Amino acid sequence: TLTIPNETATLATTNGITEVDQWTLTAAVTSNTTVSSNLSRISTANLAGEALGTGMSVSSGIWTFPSTGYWLVNVQAAWRTASNDGCALRIEGTVNNSTYSHIGQINFGKDNDGSNIDAVTFGQVWLKITDTSNDKIKFVTTSISSGSELRGGTTYNYTSFVFIKVGEV
Repeated sequence: TLTIPNETATLATTNGITEVDQWTLTAAVTSNTTVSSNLSRISTANLAGEALGTGMSVSSGIWTFPSTGYWLVNVQAAWRTASNDGCALRIEGTVNNSTYSHIGQINFGKDNDGSNIDAVTFGQVWLKITDTSNDKIKFVTTSISSGSELRGGTTYNYTSFVFIKVGEV
């Protein structure tokens, strides 16, 4: 499994951060699935719209890191839930490009008052990427019932994924 590093890294303060990439979800996800479509780099007048460095690549919901190193992955998840629903966005990782394990989760729950509610939740994982061919992650929605969604849109950033390389392995 991917692990949280517990060793000293050559941090970005030596040479500055060399890789940053931000992606957004451009349409809502309304079912339990790997988030694999409607993904785009942020591109508005105020946001960069491009990666610093090489940038991440994604295919069928599987994210590939452009280089080895210590990576911080931040996720902002915007939710709209139906009455009495709780939703989750799991972060899953692999070290063999095949078997994925649960390494992080962002949850949002709903009270029993009978109305929809909107919220934004945040999560992150700290990863040690030593093999860009095999060390990968994906984001998977779970527990989404009818009327609930992981929000996305094109006017501004509802749900986003930020990848920051903070040091060399």
